Amino acid sequence: MKLFISHAASDKDLVSALVELLIDGVGMNNSDIFCTSSLSTLKTGTDFKTRVKENLMNCHKVILLATESFFRSPFCLAELGAAWIMDKDICPLIVPPVNFSDLDRTPIAGSQARDISVVDVFAIIRDELNKDGFGKQVSTQQFFTAFNDFKKELNDFMWILKTDKDGFVTVTVTEHQREIHKVQPQFHYHDYCKIDKQLDLGRGYIENESHWLLLSTYSSKNHPEPNDKLRFKPELIKEVINHGKKDIRLFEVSSVQAVGVTVNIS
Repeated sequence: MKLFISHAASDKDLVSALVELLIDGVGMNNSDIFCTSSLSTLKTGTDFKTRVKENLMNCHKVILLATESFFRSPFCLAELGAAWIMDKDICPLIVPPVNFSDLDRTPIAGSQARDISVVDVFAIIRDELNKDGFGKQVSTQQFFTAFNDFKKELNDFMWILKTDKDGFVTVTVTEHQREIHKVQPQFHYHDYCKIDKQLDLGRGYIENESHWLLLSTYSSKNHPEPNDKLRFKPELIKEVINHGKKDIRLFEVSSVQAVGVTVNIS
């Protein structure tokens, strides 16, 4: 039984941790896992695309590691499309801040996906893999030890935001939405910005913490675009309650310095 892990090259550290989890927590053999980020997977001189195609065609299951980098990678999306066309058994694993709705723009929209950050959910994934003939049953203690080791890498991957010497953090905008509210004598714009890391509000990692910022401005011309960077102090964040947007926690930020935008937003 061969397992194919489809992932973005930039996520190699997280993928390496996932492979260790599959070996130690699911009971799989390294030789049963095809993962291009593993140094031993591709021999020197091997044609990369040919090897990927062969293993995708011959695998029995595809794990799709759905990160933001995955959705920005044309090659990853090509792998997803090929796996779908070949009617492969695809197991989408969601890595926050990616959410389930992000799969709606792919051929596997509506497929059952799993949030990889929750131990009880990964226990279901383990049971499903074992039932399908992947790996072997391991002890409960061994599984939890393996998952806790993986979770440390996952937490670092998802939420670390380091402040600079002035107490600011810098984040990258990955998605922007705008709403217009008429406030006499002019329009008031609400800019909703999804950022590339989870917000650490001084409490350490929190499950399902927000990635969305609310910026209010009267400027109709200047607003953050994807790949722009925003700079702000974490203590200036406050949660917005009953904001009308489902499935997200939203935080308003004051005194944001927009890096890469022609105007400061405040």
